[in-house]
Amino acid sequence: MQPHTPVTPPAEILERWAHLTPPPQELCLKGTNRFEQIMSENLDSCNMKASDARRCWIAYHALVHWVDLQVGRLLAALEEKGLRDHTAIVLTADHGASLGERGLWAKQNFACASHRVPLIIHRPRGEGASRLDLSDSTDLARTCCSLLGVEPDHGFEGRDLTQPGEVDQVYSIIGYGEPWSRNFPNKRLGDWDGSGWPCRACVRTKRFRYERNVRKDGEPIGPDHPLADACLVDVQADPEEKINVLAEHDTTDLELGLQNWLKGAVEVEGLNPP
Repeated sequence: MQPHTPVTPPAEILERWAHLTPPPQELCLKGTNRFEQIMSENLDSCNMKASDARRCWIAYHALVHWVDLQVGRLLAALEEKGLRDHTAIVLTADHGASLGERGLWAKQNFACASHRVPLIIHRPRGEGASRLDLSDSTDLARTCCSLLGVEPDHGFEGRDLTQPGEVDQVYSIIGYGEPWSRNFPNKRLGDWDGSGWPCRACVRTKRFRYERNVRKDGEPIGPDHPLADACLVDVQADPEEKINVLAEHDTTDLELGLQNWLKGAVEVEGLNPP
């Protein structure tokens, strides 16, 4: 479960981080879209004390440090038992966490801090290599089956990352878009101008991040809907993903890819396609 809320690292590790200074935290959002803006307002980020924002950053990184130590314990135990070179090891996460970058916190958005995840795979008796192409978590099942010499289930999505080949696009979706939906559902916190929180989808390529609302208050939303709130970020020119350049580019292919993916996603989620 870690690193996760409640963020409670051991005191001795927290002390080792206490003197460090976080990167700039802009408490009042400079967002790329209205979705991010309202999310920041739901959290009342503008009224957060700079000292509290710094404390959050320090505590979270101290907890990550604690996780690193636990990984070290596991690897040492495998080494001690002579299993290190016969064990497939995967380090990953289901999401990241925004820690005050541009006024964003937590995870329910597609900003790079929360959307990116680590993926480190130790392949038994394999040679090390780094990949820079796109991947998503649906690749884990086929990859792990390959590492273990097990035939994957035919229903598994994704691809085997031990094999060559790349994909052009990866997709994500957040929320339900029902009248009862909230930005932070566990706390029943966060609506959209007095109504339900939208369902939002994203497609990433090597160059772009394109996202928009696809469902609101139980109804599908197309790209031309007033509440679509589309956003396009050029991640190569703008690696911190700060600027919406939607007006400068043709998004027809990205939108088509997103709609085709949504037709499959709605079968799982039980939603109506836009």
